[in-house]
Amino acid sequence: MRGTILGYDAASNEGVITDSEGKRVSFARSEWKSTGDPMAGRPVDFDMADDKAVCVYALPGAADKLSLNGQDPARQATLFGIIALVCAVLTFFLGPLGIVTVIVAIVFGTKGKNVGRGLADKTGYQLSVVALVLAAIALLIIILALSACASIVGLTKGFGAWL
Repeated sequence: MRGTILGYDAASNEGVITDSEGKRVSFARSEWKSTGDPMAGRPVDFDMADDKAVCVYALPGAADKLSLNGQDPARQATLFGIIALVCAVLTFFLGPLGIVTVIVAIVFGTKGKNVGRGLADKTGYQLSVVALVLAAIALLIIILALSACASIVGLTKGFGAWL
């Protein structure tokens, strides 16, 4: 039979499929046979046994497009991680002006880490954590560079004023 996933709860590992006739059928995560996680709105093919969906497969091509509205969390987390990593590395080349890219790296790194935290594919999570570490190092360097410039100009009394 063919249908569409109406909803899936990762906490209980259960979901609901609406078949082509509009009937709702439940399925367990153990019956999911495709890669990735079941997601609401994904077209599927399945068999019926004891009023439950079994052998649930995502239809080919249904999950190939990149979606930023939460329909594919693994790709979304990976994209956020890549953006954060690029911005964090770019910060090292921009010097003190890199404060803008370090903020972007922190925002996207945090989003990628949060989206990718509970997924089976940890790529986005790991990219985001690496980006956050690089962004923290870059932010520390920027703060030290700005403090050094300010003390040279005479705006502060150096690091001793903070102690």
